[in-house]
Amino acid sequence: MSDNCFIDTNILVYCYTNDEPVKQQKALDIANNPDLQNGQVIQNSLTIINPFK
Repeated sequence: MSDNCFIDTNILVYCYTNDEPVKQQKALDIANNPDLQNGQVIQNSLTIINPFK
């Protein structure tokens, strides 16, 4: 069985911001979830936000 997963790009933006350390840590915890790292989810989201880095 295949599960669909969605991660909002705001979570990835908070991974890169230093202005709100509590939100940054929560976002990093979500992004470092092993269930998300093996899929296309992170790659697709990073493709969207990389031009804004």
